[in-house]
Formats: sequence, structure tokens, C-alpha cells
Amino acid sequence: MRYMPKHLLLIDDDALLVNSLAFTLEQAGYRTTTAGSAWQGLASIEQDPPDLILLDIGLPDMDGLSMLRRSERLENPPSAGALIVAGDLTIDPAAHTVTCAGRPVELSPKAFDLLRVLAVNCGQVISVNEILEQVWGAEYIGEPQVVYVHIRWLREKLEEDPSQPRRILTIHGVGYKLAS
Repeated sequence: MRYMPKHLLLIDDDALLVNSLAFTLEQAGYRTTTAGSAWQGLASIEQDPPDLILLDIGLPDMDGLSMLRRSERLENPPSAGALIVAGDLTIDPAAHTVTCAGRPVELSPKAFDLLRVLAVNCGQVISVNEILEQVWGAEYIGEPQVVYVHIRWLREKLEEDPSQPRRILTIHGVGYKLAS
């Protein structure tokens, strides 16, 4: 039987520190992967899942704890066909339907995907960059206007008064969350 070394992912924006740590761990028999940002770390997790992640919780592009929560969602996503219920919202991914307080709601495919991301993370704040990556793809990071427009459209469909939202909340300087 061949020994497979444990895979460690090191995420830190201090290149000297992360390279030094990687060298030391490799000398101790571990296989390491390094990333200089949270987004690089997320991409690495999807390509080559590690056994252990060592991360800086003060990363400039996302705090490390949000990176860790995101990786947990990647490892344990809800089943593709499972109903998602958030308060009086019901989302059926298999049928691609939404009901709000028992009434059907027609949504574009991207608005549906955005609502699904918010509902799966109901009560948690999701950053604009996380939304962009999950709904539109990493190539849209840095283009927040697309999120703002779709949030406005969702509010028009789901809120009693879109100018005073009670369901899709803006957390200024952080992102959005769906209230349950």
C-alpha cells in the first residue's frame, strides 16, 4: 500500500510567510498548495480538495471565516432537486418555480439563481462578490451593477413595498441577505 501525504491548503496574502510555511510542511512530508487570496483558495478547493486549510482570517478580498463557510457550502450543497423553503418563499429547483405566500412568481433564470443562492443561505449575509461568483461566474467579479439590478427586480416581484424591503435586505458595505 502506497502512502498518500495529507494535502494542506495555505491561504494568506503574505507571500513570504505562506511560502516559508509551505516549505517547512513539505519537509515534514505534507503536500501543500498555496493561495494568496480567498478567491484563489476557493478555486483551489474546487480543483483539489485539501485535508486541512490554514488560512488568514484577515484577507483583503474576503474575511477568512466567510471563505471557510463558503467551502462548507461547496462540500455540503443541498440536493439539486430539494425544495428550498425560506419563510413564506418556496423554491423548487427541479421545476424551476417560486411561490411567495402561496402565489406563483415568474423569474428570469438569473433572478431565479440569485434568489436560490440567497435562500440557501437564508439569514446569512452574502457578499456581492460571492453572489457574482455563484450566479454569474468569477469573470463577473468587479461588476456589482449586475447584482444591484437583479436585486431591484427581485424586490419588485417579492416585496410589498420594494422601496422599503423587508425580505431581501441590504447590509451596507457587506452584501445582501434573505430574511426568513
